[in-house]
Amino acid sequence: DRERERDSRQRERERERRHRQLSSRKKEREQREKKKTKEKEKEREREYSSANDDDDDDDDNETMTDDLEGTVDLNRVHSIYKHRYAIGKKLGQGTFGSVVECIDNKRKIRVAVKIVRSVKRYLDAAEIEVDILNKLDRLDVARNSLIIRLYKSFRCLINGVEHS
Repeated sequence: DRERERDSRQRERERERRHRQLSSRKKEREQREKKKTKEKEKEREREYSSANDDDDDDDDNETMTDDLEGTVDLNRVHSIYKHRYAIGKKLGQGTFGSVVECIDNKRKIRVAVKIVRSVKRYLDAAEIEVDILNKLDRLDVARNSLIIRLYKSFRCLINGVEHS
């Protein structure tokens, strides 16, 4: 009986030792993953800031026209894309462009149209965004995900300037 008890205690100590090893490995793995995630976030921030930096990093006296470069003036525009989308109210504005409420005259539904500033880096980013939204849409076959649905993407001239 003593021998069985000794063996039992030894097996228990061995299980505890393995458990501590596994826990330690798990913590190390989590720390490595956390570190990688932070590094990726920092890299994304560097890429984003370098994409948004002008050649003149020290120029704090940017003019208002630089901030407005590529923006669209919708004051006298009533429709876009071959009169398919009748422009309603402005829903929002950000760094990359504006979002306006429109009526899709073909499908007779209300839609939000994002008009990207006519600046190469923003137009390039918009193409990437379109690719991502299309991929998400293809993966959501059941259509039960609450993501934005991209019905159509296009480029068009607004006041003589190409926008996406």
